[in-house]
Amino acid sequence: MVLLVLLGGIYGILLIPGTLPPQNWLLLLMSLPAYWLYRLIRSPKYREARALGKAVDMRGLRQYFRPRRRSMSSGRNYRQERRAKMLQISTLAAAAVGLAFGTATQAAPPHYPQTAAVGGQPTAAETAVVRGVLGRSFGKEWTDYEKTGQHIRFTVGHADLNGDGRPDLLVSLNDSGFGYCGSGGCAGYAILATPQGYAPKAIELAYFFEKAIVLPTVHNGMHDLRYDNASKTFRWNGKGYS
Repeated sequence: MVLLVLLGGIYGILLIPGTLPPQNWLLLLMSLPAYWLYRLIRSPKYREARALGKAVDMRGLRQYFRPRRRSMSSGRNYRQERRAKMLQISTLAAAAVGLAFGTATQAAPPHYPQTAAVGGQPTAAETAVVRGVLGRSFGKEWTDYEKTGQHIRFTVGHADLNGDGRPDLLVSLNDSGFGYCGSGGCAGYAILATPQGYAPKAIELAYFFEKAIVLPTVHNGMHDLRYDNASKTFRWNGKGYS
């Protein structure tokens, strides 16, 4: 019976490796004390006490519920193996500390303020990202314009807006034919870098001409911005810059 319950609990784990239904969790919980009881019954001291009709000394049975240790009878060989194992653990720990320290050194926070000139030509990969993100954002307006045979032009720059150490993509939509340029400059957008690549949505920035200045001050997890030579500071309110 004990073995059946134990096997039932193991079967419940193997049957559904992800989310277990209540009945499988019940079998699993039942299997743990069942295994403990099974080891108790199988222990020699318990059998001896039962055969003599004596009370079972639980303190003497503790050894059967602890991880089995290697016998000390091997003496010198055991000590040598133990020292070798401790040396391996120390080496691995030192390597882990060194790796963590090196990673922390490489991930040093960027310096601010940062000036991002947005007059650069995008790479092929950046072009694909910008066209994909802004194309979805503008939707029909974007596709209708390009159906006329025009190819929407833009330039890019790079700066870290959220301080995560990854350079974000700043875009100036400076295609005058598309209609997003005026006396104050052209429409700007930021596409945040992520561990997987870039965010699927762009952040709308102010109209500006040549550069965005990322300031040291932070609001709601994003650095404040200024554009060109203007003195107005734009702050992140959780949804956009204003």
